Amino acid sequence: MAIYHNGNKIISLYHKGKKIESVYHNGIKIYSSGLPIGTILWSGSKAFAINDPFGGGYDDFNNNFLVNKKITLSNAISKCQNGIVVNFSKAIYISSAGVGFDNSYSGNIHLPKSFSNGQIYAESGLTIRLIKSNDSTVYFNSTDEGNNSTFIGYKNYNDAYLYIDSITAY
Repeated sequence: MAIYHNGNKIISLYHKGKKIESVYHNGIKIYSSGLPIGTILWSGSKAFAINDPFGGGYDDFNNNFLVNKKITLSNAISKCQNGIVVNFSKAIYISSAGVGFDNSYSGNIHLPKSFSNGQIYAESGLTIRLIKSNDSTVYFNSTDEGNNSTFIGYKNYNDAYLYIDSITAY
């Protein structure tokens, strides 16, 4: 939401030296100093693994995975109005025969901007968490594979990873 003055968007409002976070008119929020809801902070459509079992020589793996990576967000989490949303669309399976997808793992998880260690996925004792390193850097943690991983277990005779589409502001 934005307020305009003489056709120019007002970036920040201050009153007596203090920043105004929100302005309401007749009970409706007409201004917020935070990022607009839905702002994309990271988009990649990738799964995360600690290492590449194919040694970097398998294109399907390299096109669908980030190996041992943290995510640097385009804006700080503290600038979001309420927090962030982690959006995922499927699980990706890897084996020596290649990669495959299972679309039954779609969803989104809302985490408040005060989170430090937010649960993204849980099944059969295995948990995927999003860990905040600092206000603009996050990483995934799998209880089975460790940091920088979205490993969700051994499914249908393959290693399975949660496929992350984006992280957005809410």
